[in-house]
Amino acid sequence: MAVRMYKVLEEHLFEVEGLDFMVKGRISHSDQLPPEVGGYYWEISHFYKPTEGATGPYYPSVRNGKILEAARQGLFFYAKSFRNIGVVAAKY
Repeated sequence: MAVRMYKVLEEHLFEVEGLDFMVKGRISHSDQLPPEVGGYYWEISHFYKPTEGATGPYYPSVRNGKILEAARQGLFFYAKSFRNIGVVAAKY
């Protein structure tokens, strides 16, 4: 079984109106990933439904980047769009 190592580069806390906890995000890097994938990866502690009528939470399809700024932009875009609707914890 292969084991990939990631180094946590940044951690961020997001205060979302209506939630009694902080949403946490982090950006990690691994130099063991293929170059076409990019070595930067972001994750977030919770997911949300974009609308009341949505069938389930919105899970971003892209959570990696070839450069740190791309991963940071993805995390911040998701976090700034966060809604207090159908919030579920992630495997963070």
